[in-house]
Amino acid sequence: MLANDTRNSPPATKNADERLTWDQICQRYPDEWVVLVEFERPDPDDLAFDAAVVLSHHKTSKAASPDVKAALKHGQEAGSFFTGQLIPPLYEIVVP
Repeated sequence: MLANDTRNSPPATKNADERLTWDQICQRYPDEWVVLVEFERPDPDDLAFDAAVVLSHHKTSKAASPDVKAALKHGQEAGSFFTGQLIPPLYEIVVP
């Protein structure tokens, strides 16, 4: 493997130590898939988190998958989350 080959390295973060709340993440990356690591959890037995570091952000979940896999491979807790609305709003059905 070449010295500058990063295919097996976790993706680099722009602000690797910047922890953001979910609201801050949604504002910064609207309607995108974000890969989060370094979760700050109020209860270690709960999946809810107060803040996390954004490892990367993508337009599709498929594009986020390699970053999640790379982070997990390097022993990080990681996950991808969508910052927008996944389910379209219910529309009123008008019957004539």
